[in-house]
Amino acid sequence: MVVYCKICFESYSAPGTQHAPYSTSCGHVMGKECLERLKDCSNDDDFNCPFCSGNIKFNDCHPIYDIVEEFNDVDEESRNIIKELKKDKKFTFLKDFNKNIGGIINCFDEHKGYILIAGEHSSLVFLSKQFVKLIVTKEKKMYDISNSIFQQECSCLCFNKYKNDVIEFCIGYVDGAIRLYRYKFDGNNLIILGKKSLDNSDFISFLFGTIEINSICFLNNDSVAFSTGEGKLRIWNISDEWLSGTQSFIKFPYSISHKITHLKSIRFNECIGVMNNRIYVFPKS
Repeated sequence: MVVYCKICFESYSAPGTQHAPYSTSCGHVMGKECLERLKDCSNDDDFNCPFCSGNIKFNDCHPIYDIVEEFNDVDEESRNIIKELKKDKKFTFLKDFNKNIGGIINCFDEHKGYILIAGEHSSLVFLSKQFVKLIVTKEKKMYDISNSIFQQECSCLCFNKYKNDVIEFCIGYVDGAIRLYRYKFDGNNLIILGKKSLDNSDFISFLFGTIEINSICFLNNDSVAFSTGEGKLRIWNISDEWLSGTQSFIKFPYSISHKITHLKSIRFNECIGVMNNRIYVFPKS
């Protein structure tokens, strides 16, 4: 079968050519010219992987050999399948989106056909460097909701996957704030129903520059787990507005503490996350 680049949805070409398959340091594969385009958008040798947000150094990427030999064995049935796939509107929409995003995606989440993304524009023509967009895959539409979202640079986001009657999500910011937003559709119009905030008033964390929200996830319909600083995990009941009202989920000893990222809810009031390149299960204490 033909192997396609996940960035541009075009097939890979032979080694040494412009669209040869290249592997990144985080293990993802993309065409060489797509890799170069990501590098150009960042204006630096370092940039973020569009799939896992891991740091990529362009010079650390390397070509993959032998994978293109599969191209010679593509039968007529496979060619017809790919031909029909390219006619599909959803396929075309995703391809155009990847080409026209005009920036870098820093974080994203998906729920019930909605995709929420946050990133940075690569062009100076935008008044704000950052963007937050909601993609409705079923309707093939994209809504820019940046104006109602941004106050500070966002560091993480997640959908409330326990709610299906409205679109609800949380965004964590580098200044330590967490904001919850609730939207719904009125016909073709996306309208905001409300928002809540958790303001980080921890002066010690502010003093030492550890207030950034590293990761976030919903534990249930009304509670959010979030990590901040080194090895700190807390629970926010969305009815509270101040950090003092949150509960300490877990706090690791300083000797092994590090940023907790990639939080995911696994069962009622439990979640998993990554710290020191290891996956931890965090039961509520």
